Amino acid sequence: MPVGEERGLPLVRFPLDRTADAHRAAEQGTVGRVLVDVPA
Repeated sequence: MPVGEERGLPLVRFPLDRTADAHRAAEQGTVGRVLVDVPA
């Protein structure tokens, strides 16, 4: 299933050590998908 820009929504990415910033972005109504990148 396509996500992000393929569906007309931006992806807003945060590294794992900025999870709190990602949470804040989601709470503040960031347009698009808020993603936290977890290293393999």
